[in-house]
Amino acid sequence: MTRAAAVGGVLAYAVARVRRRPALHPDGLVISGTVDVTPPAGKVWAVPLLDVPGRYEALVRWSRAAGLPSPLPDGMGLAVRVLDAGGGRPFDVLLTSSGTARLTRHLPLPRRHATAPYSTLTSYRFPDRERVIAALPVAGERRLPADLRALAASLEEGPVRYRLCAAAAGEAWRPFATLTLRAGPEPAPQAPLAFDPYVNCLADLPPGRALRALREAAYDGSRRGRAAAPQGEPAPRHGLTLAAFAAYSGGWALLVRRRGHPGEGPVALPELLVTAAATFRLTRLLGKAKVTRPLRAPFTEVEEEGAPAELNEVPKAGHPTVGALLTCPFCLGVWVATALTAARMVWPRATSAAVRTLAAVAVSDALHLGYTALVDAAEADEPSA
Repeated sequence: MTRAAAVGGVLAYAVARVRRRPALHPDGLVISGTVDVTPPAGKVWAVPLLDVPGRYEALVRWSRAAGLPSPLPDGMGLAVRVLDAGGGRPFDVLLTSSGTARLTRHLPLPRRHATAPYSTLTSYRFPDRERVIAALPVAGERRLPADLRALAASLEEGPVRYRLCAAAAGEAWRPFATLTLRAGPEPAPQAPLAFDPYVNCLADLPPGRALRALREAAYDGSRRGRAAAPQGEPAPRHGLTLAAFAAYSGGWALLVRRRGHPGEGPVALPELLVTAAATFRLTRLLGKAKVTRPLRAPFTEVEEEGAPAELNEVPKAGHPTVGALLTCPFCLGVWVATALTAARMVWPRATSAAVRTLAAVAVSDALHLGYTALVDAAEADEPSA
């Protein structure tokens, strides 16, 4: 699960750097809202924010997940920030258009309109068990367009309401508040608001463990894209990088030719898969692993802890080209795959042994992480005493 998290984070970061905007939900409509907590009689959540009636001011961002043109269906995002959930701390909940059934509440569903059920997709850890949080349209509310400009105009006609609910597997949706959305504020901020459910969460209502690493990595990638966009940092010298790669691959081609390698036939699928797994593992080892940090130290700086035994790093000032290569697994993977493919032609036995070893380690990592995820899921399903 954590390897998937790393890939998700890198993908989000790469898209964000290309767009110079967040990887997901790049454009949005910022509006005002209120959250009216109305706990049902006789039932408690054991979460103070949800068990005590009250009204809370909120800031909301409606957005389109992939940023597709409005005639096309797109995942709709509804990011809600309770400005003061206690002690001046904000509370962020990010919801995506989805279904409401046991399975579809966990699936992002593209929509052509904004009047749809929204859910957090993954669960929140309530004191007794994990539950998905959802925003369900109040019966009788008018249908809202998915185009952001048209949506803003529609909100000028009057507010709309959603029921905030929560449910675990096998439970019916239980409402705990009403979310009222209205036009404003004006003017909208120039930069996207940094909604983040892992930074702005409640101690007694944190996001659940399932897929947490993947979503944290994706949010991390978008954070980096947001941070990179306005800074105007020196761009990597892509022309120099391309020239270096041309020399690198040309050197391998010359070595293969000098060794008199006759060439190979079609690559079998098993060999392709083993080489892909080895490329993945060696790329992570060179670009992320803690044990290889001394090799990257002249060109990168540590930003934070990453996946198990890994570090998230950024290029050092003055070394944007090499630093960008070392911190981008997608980029580094091309160099690694080239080396493994050419080396197999020159030193077939030694390279084949190395490739199989790396592939075995990659599979072993996946099994370890999968086992850990299964244990976490089993523990999450056990009701608290």
